[in-house]
Amino acid sequence: MELANEIHKRDNKKSIGMCVGEIISLTPVTIRIYYNGTPIDFDEFFNLEGLINGGTGVTKGELYTEEYPVETGTKFICMTGNDNQSLYVLGKFEIIKELYIYLE
Repeated sequence: MELANEIHKRDNKKSIGMCVGEIISLTPVTIRIYYNGTPIDFDEFFNLEGLINGGTGVTKGELYTEEYPVETGTKFICMTGNDNQSLYVLGKFEIIKELYIYLE
């Protein structure tokens, strides 16, 4: 019990992990995520092929709008790095209406 209490006393940084990011600006491209109700803006992020600039790597450029048309308010599935300072854009976020999942 003492060991568990000592571990909980440590100030271990928590990783944000998976999240939904929203485009709040197109010039420059800025993606906002929320963590514990606090907005965090990223204007530099990593992307997958075809999402941004038609290539991979760090971007500060324009969104690749032919395959994934975006505008302010478009949402993406994102993941933060372990340091919570880097953002990886994984894909476009879409709501699927009337999706039912059955567990057995």
